[in-house]
Amino acid sequence: MLEGNAVCVPRPNWERHVKNAESQWERHVKIAESQWERLVKIAESQWERLVKNAESQWERLVKIAESQWERLVKIAESQWERQLSEACSVWDTLLREHSRAVRAFKNQSTC
Repeated sequence: MLEGNAVCVPRPNWERHVKNAESQWERHVKIAESQWERLVKIAESQWERLVKNAESQWERLVKIAESQWERLVKIAESQWERQLSEACSVWDTLLREHSRAVRAFKNQSTC
């Protein structure tokens, strides 16, 4: 029996606290696993998007480079044709002058 002012305090139920702690731990682990899986999916999705963007940009840059190359080839061909035409014109002029000089020489030597 209790004497005077003595109060009966129940002993803590450690098993209950341990089970609660284990339950909370398992719940936090499940939440963390779920968040991890969600983050992995987000990262995979972003990676795929980045790869697609990079591929798209690469294809665009290749097209630009090809276009620039074709333009440069056309410019080079045009310059080559112009210089070749100028060289031929100079050559023709030289041949005409040579022919005139030969005729003039022949005319002088027969006089």
